[in-house]
Amino acid sequence: MKKALMLLLGAPLFFSCQNDEIEPAPEEHLHDENCQYKTEMTAPQGFTIEEKSSIEMNGSLKEIQFLNEDVAYILGSNNYGGHADVFKSEDGGKTWSDLNLQLRRSPENMFFLNKEIGFVSTNDKGKLLKTIDGGLNWTEIHYENINGMLHRIQKDHENNLYAISRISDAHSVLIKSTDEGNTWNIINESYDFGATYSTFSFKILEDKIYVSGKHGKLIVTDLDGDLLKVIETDLSDFLDVEIIDHDHIIVSHGNKTYQSADGGLNWTSLEANYKRLLDFTNKDTGLVLLNKASCPVADYPLDQDVIAFTTDGGHSWEESQEFTNLIVNYVDCFKMNDSRYFLLVEQKLYELQKEKGID
Repeated sequence: MKKALMLLLGAPLFFSCQNDEIEPAPEEHLHDENCQYKTEMTAPQGFTIEEKSSIEMNGSLKEIQFLNEDVAYILGSNNYGGHADVFKSEDGGKTWSDLNLQLRRSPENMFFLNKEIGFVSTNDKGKLLKTIDGGLNWTEIHYENINGMLHRIQKDHENNLYAISRISDAHSVLIKSTDEGNTWNIINESYDFGATYSTFSFKILEDKIYVSGKHGKLIVTDLDGDLLKVIETDLSDFLDVEIIDHDHIIVSHGNKTYQSADGGLNWTSLEANYKRLLDFTNKDTGLVLLNKASCPVADYPLDQDVIAFTTDGGHSWEESQEFTNLIVNYVDCFKMNDSRYFLLVEQKLYELQKEKGID
Protein backbone atom coordinates (compact mmCIF):
# COMPACT_ATOMS: atom_id res chain seq x y z
CA MET A 1 0.00 0.00 0.00
CA LYS A 2 1.98 3.07 -0.73
CA LYS A 3 3.28 1.26 1.45
CA ALA A 4 1.77 4.06 2.61
CA LEU A 5 -0.75 3.16 4.88
CA MET A 6 -1.82 5.50 7.54
CA LEU A 7 -4.36 3.12 7.99
CA LEU A 8 -6.07 2.58 4.94
CA LEU A 9 -6.37 5.39 4.40
CA GLY A 10 -4.56 5.53 0.47
CA ALA A 11 -5.99 7.44 -1.27
CA PRO A 12 -9.11 9.00 -0.73
CA LEU A 13 -12.69 7.74 -0.56
CA PHE A 14 -14.54 10.67 0.88
CA PHE A 15 -16.46 13.64 -0.31
CA SER A 16 -17.07 16.14 2.48
CA CYS A 17 -16.51 16.56 6.16
CA GLN A 18 -19.08 15.13 8.54
CA ASN A 19 -21.39 17.73 10.07
CA ASP A 20 -20.53 18.13 13.74
CA GLU A 21 -24.16 18.71 14.70
CA ILE A 22 -25.96 15.54 13.72
CA GLU A 23 -29.73 15.61 13.95
CA PRO A 24 -31.05 13.00 16.40
CA ALA A 25 -32.42 9.78 15.00
CA PRO A 26 -36.16 9.56 14.44
CA GLU A 27 -37.98 8.92 17.70
CA GLU A 28 -38.79 5.30 16.94
CA HIS A 29 -35.05 4.59 16.58
CA LEU A 30 -33.70 6.68 19.44
CA HIS A 31 -32.82 3.56 21.41
CA ASP A 32 -31.46 1.62 18.46
CA GLU A 33 -27.74 1.10 19.17
CA ASN A 34 -26.97 1.36 15.46
CA CYS A 35 -28.49 4.86 15.29
CA GLN A 36 -26.30 6.31 18.06
CA TYR A 37 -23.49 8.63 17.01
CA LYS A 38 -20.20 7.16 18.34
CA THR A 39 -17.22 9.50 18.25
CA GLU A 40 -14.53 7.90 20.44
CA MET A 41 -11.72 6.49 18.29
CA THR A 42 -10.35 3.30 19.85
CA ALA A 43 -7.91 0.59 18.78
CA PRO A 44 -8.14 -3.19 18.57
CA GLN A 45 -6.68 -5.17 21.45
CA GLY A 46 -2.89 -5.16 21.15
CA PHE A 47 -2.79 -1.64 19.69
CA THR A 48 -2.92 1.92 20.97
CA ILE A 49 -4.33 4.88 19.08
CA GLU A 50 -3.68 8.59 19.65
CA GLU A 51 -5.09 11.66 17.98
CA LYS A 52 -2.01 13.54 16.81
CA SER A 53 -3.56 16.67 15.32
CA SER A 54 -6.44 18.28 13.50
CA ILE A 55 -5.81 20.00 10.17
CA GLU A 56 -8.08 23.01 9.87
CA MET A 57 -9.12 23.92 6.33
CA ASN A 58 -12.18 24.81 4.29
CA GLY A 59 -12.30 21.62 2.31
CA SER A 60 -11.25 17.97 2.39
CA LEU A 61 -7.97 16.12 2.71
CA LYS A 62 -6.79 13.65 0.08
CA GLU A 63 -3.58 11.92 1.18
CA ILE A 64 -0.59 11.96 3.52
CA GLN A 65 3.08 11.04 3.24
CA PHE A 66 5.81 10.87 5.87
CA LEU A 67 9.42 11.29 4.77
CA ASN A 68 10.93 10.47 8.16
CA GLU A 69 10.00 10.66 11.83
CA ASP A 70 9.58 14.42 11.64
CA VAL A 71 8.73 15.59 8.11
CA ALA A 72 5.32 14.87 6.57
CA TYR A 73 3.05 16.39 3.92
CA ILE A 74 -0.73 16.37 3.44
CA LEU A 75 -2.59 17.23 0.24
CA GLY A 76 -5.98 18.89 0.49
CA SER A 77 -8.65 20.25 -1.81
CA ASN A 78 -9.98 23.66 -0.77
CA ASN A 79 -13.70 24.23 -1.26
CA TYR A 80 -13.00 27.85 -2.19
CA GLY A 81 -12.44 27.45 -5.92
CA GLY A 82 -11.46 23.79 -5.53
CA HIS A 83 -7.76 24.61 -5.45
CA ALA A 84 -4.91 22.54 -3.99
CA ASP A 85 -3.52 23.01 -0.49
CA VAL A 86 -0.35 21.34 0.76
CA PHE A 87 0.40 21.21 4.49
CA LYS A 88 3.78 20.40 6.01
CA SER A 89 4.72 19.10 9.44
CA GLU A 90 8.22 19.11 10.87
CA ASP A 91 7.35 17.63 14.25
CA GLY A 92 5.97 14.22 13.37
CA GLY A 93 2.44 15.37 12.59
CA LYS A 94 1.74 17.33 15.76
CA THR A 95 1.43 20.68 13.99
CA TRP A 96 0.96 21.68 10.35
CA SER A 97 1.72 24.75 8.27
CA ASP A 98 -0.05 25.69 5.04
CA LEU A 99 2.46 26.05 2.20
CA ASN A 100 0.07 28.44 0.39
CA LEU A 101 0.34 27.03 -3.12
CA GLN A 102 -2.17 29.56 -4.46
CA LEU A 103 -2.99 27.04 -7.14
CA ARG A 104 -6.49 27.47 -8.56
CA ARG A 105 -6.67 23.95 -9.93
CA SER A 106 -8.23 20.79 -8.57
CA PRO A 107 -5.58 18.52 -7.01
CA GLU A 108 -5.27 14.86 -7.92
CA ASN A 109 -2.30 13.39 -6.06
CA MET A 110 0.93 14.25 -4.24
CA PHE A 111 4.28 12.49 -3.99
CA PHE A 112 7.58 13.45 -2.37
CA LEU A 113 10.73 11.69 -3.52
CA ASN A 114 12.62 13.02 -0.50
CA LYS A 115 12.42 15.93 1.94
CA GLU A 116 13.15 18.45 -0.81
CA ILE A 117 11.75 17.10 -4.09
CA GLY A 118 8.00 16.69 -4.39
CA PHE A 119 5.15 16.79 -6.91
CA VAL A 120 1.48 17.68 -7.03
CA SER A 121 -0.66 16.56 -9.95
CA THR A 122 -3.84 18.40 -10.88
CA ASN A 123 -6.65 18.10 -13.41
CA ASP A 124 -4.40 19.82 -15.97
CA LYS A 125 -3.32 17.27 -18.57
CA GLY A 126 0.39 16.70 -19.03
CA LYS A 127 1.39 18.96 -16.14
CA LEU A 128 2.92 18.64 -12.69
CA LEU A 129 3.90 21.06 -9.98
CA LYS A 130 7.39 20.36 -8.69
CA THR A 131 9.28 21.65 -5.66
CA ILE A 132 13.00 21.20 -4.97
CA ASP A 133 13.08 23.05 -1.64
CA GLY A 134 10.61 21.17 0.51
CA GLY A 135 7.52 23.00 -0.69
CA LEU A 136 8.65 26.61 -0.29
CA ASN A 137 8.54 27.22 -4.04
CA TRP A 138 6.78 25.36 -6.85
CA THR A 139 7.36 25.25 -10.61
CA GLU A 140 4.84 24.03 -13.16
CA ILE A 141 6.27 21.59 -15.70
CA HIS A 142 4.45 20.81 -18.95
CA TYR A 143 5.32 17.49 -20.60
CA GLU A 144 4.39 17.76 -24.26
CA ASN A 145 4.55 13.99 -24.81
CA ILE A 146 2.03 13.27 -22.02
CA ASN A 147 -1.59 13.91 -22.99
CA GLY A 148 -3.40 12.94 -19.80
CA MET A 149 -3.56 13.73 -16.10
CA LEU A 150 -0.86 12.08 -13.99
CA HIS A 151 -1.98 9.75 -11.22
CA ARG A 152 -0.27 8.15 -8.23
CA ILE A 153 3.43 8.82 -8.68
CA GLN A 154 5.54 6.09 -7.06
CA LYS A 155 9.22 5.14 -6.98
CA ASP A 156 11.23 1.96 -7.31
CA HIS A 157 14.31 0.92 -5.30
CA GLU A 158 16.53 3.07 -7.55
CA ASN A 159 14.33 6.19 -7.13
CA ASN A 160 13.01 6.02 -10.67
CA LEU A 161 9.49 7.45 -10.81
CA TYR A 162 6.36 5.89 -12.29
CA ALA A 163 2.82 7.16 -12.85
CA ILE A 164 -0.37 6.41 -14.72
CA SER A 165 -1.49 9.03 -17.23
CA ARG A 166 -5.18 8.81 -18.03
CA ILE A 167 -5.80 10.09 -21.53
CA SER A 168 -9.48 9.15 -21.70
CA ASP A 169 -11.95 6.79 -20.03
CA ALA A 170 -10.81 4.11 -22.46
CA HIS A 171 -7.09 4.78 -22.66
CA SER A 172 -4.31 5.16 -20.09
CA VAL A 173 -0.53 4.80 -20.28
CA LEU A 174 2.18 3.79 -17.82
CA ILE A 175 5.00 6.33 -17.72
CA LYS A 176 8.48 6.43 -16.15
CA SER A 177 11.00 9.13 -15.23
CA THR A 178 14.70 8.50 -14.57
CA ASP A 179 15.59 12.16 -13.91
CA GLU A 180 13.48 13.12 -10.86
CA GLY A 181 10.43 14.03 -12.90
CA ASN A 182 12.02 16.46 -15.32
CA THR A 183 11.02 14.24 -18.24
CA TRP A 184 8.72 11.24 -18.63
CA ASN A 185 8.63 8.41 -21.16
CA ILE A 186 5.68 6.17 -22.01
CA ILE A 187 6.68 2.56 -21.23
CA ASN A 188 3.35 0.81 -21.79
CA GLU A 189 0.13 2.00 -23.41
CA SER A 190 -2.00 -1.11 -23.16
CA TYR A 191 -5.68 -0.57 -23.90
CA ASP A 192 -6.35 -3.00 -21.06
CA PHE A 193 -5.42 -0.20 -18.66
CA GLY A 194 -8.42 1.71 -17.51
CA ALA A 195 -10.04 2.54 -14.19
CA THR A 196 -10.97 5.57 -12.16
CA TYR A 197 -7.69 5.43 -10.20
CA SER A 198 -9.45 7.13 -7.29
CA THR A 199 -7.96 4.60 -4.88
CA PHE A 200 -5.94 1.78 -6.47
CA SER A 201 -4.01 2.53 -9.65
CA PHE A 202 -0.83 0.47 -9.52
CA LYS A 203 1.72 -0.96 -7.10
CA ILE A 204 5.41 -1.65 -7.45
CA LEU A 205 6.78 -4.77 -5.74
CA GLU A 206 10.45 -5.45 -6.26
CA ASP A 207 10.92 -5.77 -10.04
CA LYS A 208 7.25 -5.91 -11.05
CA ILE A 209 4.42 -3.40 -11.50
CA TYR A 210 0.79 -4.40 -10.92
CA VAL A 211 -1.54 -2.05 -12.81
CA SER A 212 -5.31 -1.74 -12.51
CA GLY A 213 -6.99 -2.82 -15.72
CA LYS A 214 -10.45 -2.96 -17.19
CA HIS A 215 -12.97 -5.59 -16.06
CA GLY A 216 -11.10 -6.46 -12.87
CA LYS A 217 -7.80 -7.36 -14.49
CA LEU A 218 -4.35 -6.84 -13.00
CA ILE A 219 -1.77 -6.07 -15.70
CA VAL A 220 1.72 -7.14 -14.58
CA THR A 221 4.80 -5.60 -16.22
CA ASP A 222 8.48 -5.36 -15.45
CA LEU A 223 10.08 -2.03 -14.55
CA ASP A 224 10.60 -1.24 -18.24
CA GLY A 225 6.88 -1.64 -18.89
CA ASP A 226 7.16 -4.95 -20.76
CA LEU A 227 4.09 -7.13 -20.25
CA LEU A 228 4.66 -10.21 -18.09
CA LYS A 229 1.12 -11.48 -17.57
CA VAL A 230 -2.53 -10.53 -17.13
CA ILE A 231 -4.31 -11.67 -13.96
CA GLU A 232 -8.06 -12.23 -14.12
CA THR A 233 -10.09 -11.67 -10.94
CA ASP A 234 -13.73 -12.09 -9.97
CA LEU A 235 -14.21 -8.32 -9.61
CA SER A 236 -15.24 -5.72 -12.16
CA ASP A 237 -13.09 -3.00 -10.60
CA PHE A 238 -10.79 -2.46 -7.60
CA LEU A 239 -11.10 -0.38 -4.48
CA ASP A 240 -8.04 -1.81 -2.71
CA VAL A 241 -5.33 -4.27 -3.73
CA GLU A 242 -2.72 -5.79 -1.43
CA ILE A 243 0.28 -7.36 -3.18
CA ILE A 244 1.73 -9.24 -0.19
CA ASP A 245 4.20 -11.12 -2.38
CA HIS A 246 4.08 -12.34 -5.95
CA ASP A 247 1.95 -15.32 -4.91
CA HIS A 248 -0.32 -13.85 -2.24
CA ILE A 249 -2.70 -11.11 -3.45
CA ILE A 250 -5.89 -9.69 -1.94
CA VAL A 251 -8.35 -7.61 -3.97
CA SER A 252 -11.55 -5.89 -2.87
CA HIS A 253 -14.40 -3.77 -4.10
CA GLY A 254 -17.69 -3.05 -2.34
CA ASN A 255 -18.67 -6.06 -0.25
CA LYS A 256 -16.49 -8.48 -2.21
CA THR A 257 -12.99 -9.49 -1.19
CA TYR A 258 -10.92 -12.28 -2.76
CA GLN A 259 -7.50 -13.71 -2.04
CA SER A 260 -5.08 -15.73 -4.14
CA ALA A 261 -2.19 -17.89 -2.98
CA ASP A 262 -0.85 -18.73 -6.43
CA GLY A 263 -0.24 -15.41 -8.14
CA GLY A 264 -3.81 -14.92 -9.29
CA LEU A 265 -4.47 -18.28 -10.94
CA ASN A 266 -7.17 -19.13 -8.40
CA TRP A 267 -9.24 -16.95 -6.06
CA THR A 268 -11.05 -17.61 -2.78
CA SER A 269 -13.83 -15.39 -1.46
CA LEU A 270 -13.36 -13.95 2.03
CA GLU A 271 -16.50 -13.82 4.13
CA ALA A 272 -15.81 -10.86 6.43
CA ASN A 273 -17.43 -7.55 5.45
CA TYR A 274 -14.13 -5.88 4.52
CA LYS A 275 -14.63 -2.31 3.37
CA ARG A 276 -11.06 -1.03 3.20
CA LEU A 277 -7.77 -2.92 3.30
CA LEU A 278 -5.17 -1.08 5.34
CA ASP A 279 -2.20 -3.42 5.38
CA PHE A 280 -1.26 -7.08 5.21
CA THR A 281 2.31 -7.69 6.32
CA ASN A 282 1.98 -11.34 5.34
CA LYS A 283 -0.80 -13.71 4.25
CA ASP A 284 -2.03 -14.11 7.85
CA THR A 285 -1.49 -10.72 9.50
CA GLY A 286 -3.54 -7.73 8.41
CA LEU A 287 -5.38 -4.54 9.30
CA VAL A 288 -8.71 -3.59 7.73
CA LEU A 289 -11.76 -1.45 8.26
CA LEU A 290 -14.92 -3.48 8.78
CA ASN A 291 -18.53 -2.38 8.66
CA LYS A 292 -20.48 -3.86 11.57
CA ALA A 293 -23.95 -2.31 11.32
CA SER A 294 -26.01 0.53 9.88
CA CYS A 295 -28.90 2.62 11.14
CA PRO A 296 -32.05 1.25 9.45
CA VAL A 297 -33.39 4.73 8.63
CA ALA A 298 -32.77 5.42 4.94
CA ASP A 299 -32.41 9.21 5.31
CA TYR A 300 -30.26 8.97 8.45
CA PRO A 301 -26.95 7.59 7.08
CA LEU A 302 -25.01 6.22 10.03
CA ASP A 303 -22.65 3.26 9.65
CA GLN A 304 -20.93 1.67 12.63
CA ASP A 305 -17.40 0.66 11.64
CA VAL A 306 -14.33 -0.77 13.37
CA ILE A 307 -10.58 -1.09 12.91
CA ALA A 308 -9.85 -4.81 12.90
CA PHE A 309 -6.65 -6.89 13.17
CA THR A 310 -6.14 -10.54 12.25
CA THR A 311 -3.25 -12.97 12.68
CA ASP A 312 -4.92 -15.99 11.07
CA GLY A 313 -5.78 -14.76 7.62
CA GLY A 314 -9.14 -13.28 8.57
CA HIS A 315 -10.71 -16.26 10.33
CA SER A 316 -10.86 -14.26 13.57
CA TRP A 317 -10.48 -10.57 14.41
CA GLU A 318 -9.56 -8.25 17.24
CA GLU A 319 -11.80 -5.21 16.81
CA SER A 320 -11.89 -1.66 18.07
CA GLN A 321 -15.07 -0.20 19.45
CA GLU A 322 -17.49 1.02 16.82
CA PHE A 323 -16.90 4.47 15.36
CA THR A 324 -19.64 6.13 13.34
CA ASN A 325 -18.97 6.62 9.61
CA LEU A 326 -15.30 5.70 9.94
CA ILE A 327 -15.21 4.17 6.46
CA VAL A 328 -17.08 7.02 4.78
CA ASN A 329 -14.76 9.59 6.36
CA TYR A 330 -11.54 7.60 5.97
CA VAL A 331 -9.03 9.40 3.77
CA ASP A 332 -5.65 7.68 3.79
CA CYS A 333 -3.28 5.43 5.71
CA PHE A 334 0.49 5.73 5.82
CA LYS A 335 2.61 2.84 7.07
CA MET A 336 5.77 3.80 8.93
CA ASN A 337 6.70 0.19 9.67
CA ASP A 338 5.00 -3.12 10.48
CA SER A 339 3.95 -1.81 13.90
CA ARG A 340 3.08 1.82 13.28
CA TYR A 341 0.52 3.53 11.07
CA PHE A 342 -0.91 7.00 10.56
CA LEU A 343 -4.56 7.35 9.64
CA LEU A 344 -6.32 10.35 8.16
CA VAL A 345 -10.00 10.43 9.03
CA GLU A 346 -11.86 13.56 7.91
CA GLN A 347 -9.48 16.31 9.06
CA LYS A 348 -7.92 14.43 11.97
CA LEU A 349 -4.66 12.51 12.08
CA TYR A 350 -4.36 9.42 14.28
CA GLU A 351 -1.32 7.32 15.14
CA LEU A 352 -2.05 3.60 15.46
CA GLN A 353 0.72 1.61 17.10
CA LYS A 354 1.13 -2.07 17.88
CA GLU A 355 2.03 -2.83 21.48
CA LYS A 356 5.31 -4.60 22.16
CA GLY A 357 5.08 -8.36 22.08
CA ILE A 358 2.22 -8.42 19.55
CA ASP A 359 3.07 -10.31 16.37
